[in-house]
Amino acid sequence: MKKLLLIRHGRSIRNAGETVQGSDPDPANTLNYKGKLQALALGRMLAEQDILPAKVWSSPLVRARETCDITLKAMSCVSPVHEDPRLREMCKGLRGLPGGMEGRRRDEVKTPEYREQYRRDGWDFRHGSLESGGETAREVGARYLSAMHDITDELEDGTTGFVFAHGQSSRYGLGAALGFPDIQQIDANYKLGNGEYLAIARTTDMGWQFLGRVAASQAETFS
Repeated sequence: MKKLLLIRHGRSIRNAGETVQGSDPDPANTLNYKGKLQALALGRMLAEQDILPAKVWSSPLVRARETCDITLKAMSCVSPVHEDPRLREMCKGLRGLPGGMEGRRRDEVKTPEYREQYRRDGWDFRHGSLESGGETAREVGARYLSAMHDITDELEDGTTGFVFAHGQSSRYGLGAALGFPDIQQIDANYKLGNGEYLAIARTTDMGWQFLGRVAASQAETFS
C-alpha cells in the first residue's frame, strides 16, 4: 500500500483578502504571516510523528510551493520537490478574459445569479464562456487523479508521498479517486482548511482508500 498526504497550502494574501484565487500564477500571492506559521507548525508536527516523505510533489503556484519549502525545512527534510501543473488549483476563469473571475473582488462576482448556478449545477466555472479557461469539478478531479496515479507509480510499497496543492483541486482529485466525480454533493467531509491535509492510500493498481482529513494540530491521528 502506498500513501499520499494531499496538503493544502497555508493562508495566502488572497485568502485573507477580498479577491478570488484559483489558478492565477500571480507571484505576489504569497503566504501571509499566518500562512507561514501554519506551514511551520505542520512541518514540526509531521516530524514529531515521524511522518516523513519518500518523495515530494507540489503545485507550481507560489502559495503551494512556499508551503512546501517551509514545511520541509521545519522537518529538516532535503527531499527534492517535483512540480506538476496538474496539481494547480481549479481555474475560475482567467483574469481579463470573458467570464474570468480570478483576481476580481468576491462580492463583485459571487452574485445571486452565481450562487443559483452553483446550487443548480455544482462547481462549474465556465460561466458560458469557454474562452475564460474556467473548469468544472470533474475536469479538475480528472487531471489531479492522473497526477496521483503517476506519483504513486513512483513510490515504493509502504512509503508515503507528500503532495502540496490546494483546497478544491485536492478534494476533487480525492473524489475522482473514490468514484465521486461530483464531490460537491459530499464536499463538507473533505473540506480542507489552510495547512490541513487529506490522507489517502492506493491499495491496488486503480483502487484508493480514504484514510482521513487531518488538521495540523491533529497530525498524530494519522499513522
